Amino acid sequence: MEKSEDSEYFQSAADHLPSIADKLDADGLLYLYARFKQATIGPCNAPKPGLFDFQGRKKWNAWNDLGTMAESQAKSEYVMKLRSLDPTWDCKPEKKSMSGKSVSRMIDDSNDDVIPDENILFQICKDGNVSKLKELEDCDCTIHDNDGRTLLHWACDRGHLEVARFLLNHKCSVSAVDNEQSTPLHYASLCGYKDIVKILLENGADPNAVDESGDTPIDCADSKDIKELFRGKNV
Repeated sequence: MEKSEDSEYFQSAADHLPSIADKLDADGLLYLYARFKQATIGPCNAPKPGLFDFQGRKKWNAWNDLGTMAESQAKSEYVMKLRSLDPTWDCKPEKKSMSGKSVSRMIDDSNDDVIPDENILFQICKDGNVSKLKELEDCDCTIHDNDGRTLLHWACDRGHLEVARFLLNHKCSVSAVDNEQSTPLHYASLCGYKDIVKILLENGADPNAVDESGDTPIDCADSKDIKELFRGKNV
């Protein structure tokens, strides 16, 4: 891949990742995470997470192990890895516009500023650990991170169906909005998680809710299957 193509192919790969993230194993995600960080920030410059932050330490180690790898190499390896993980991916840079929407990506945790005392709940939801959620005596579904995302937003962003189901059964608001007025349904629809879209609609999610960009979850849908779920529900 020519150096001049690195950035646009890399961005295309990063945009594609959420649609297959739930099908990848931990090693594949760590590989991509480290190279995303190296490509967008450079050599690891973050403090090593605490002893009990197991997931954080794995991510930090994966990034730190890349040393001074060049940005171009990190981008190239990211793209090649995604190609190997999803041979059906059309690696041509995507032209689709998200209408300026800033959406979370599984591989990009650069905006994971959460309420410190509640960090464990967010991490559990991001990891899709529904068993751990069930072990907790109390799950406060009213908490949100600094971007206004609730636990349900994160479950929908990451494609964790069983976590989303658990949260809905524990009365997590299906209508909650983040700082950009996006609901969990916006996230699930944009990321292409059909089964999550379905249970959100079954629990009263509004397919016509408008975010600050003027987009509804229906507008965000790219998947034909998800568009079919929305059929007849638009105003």
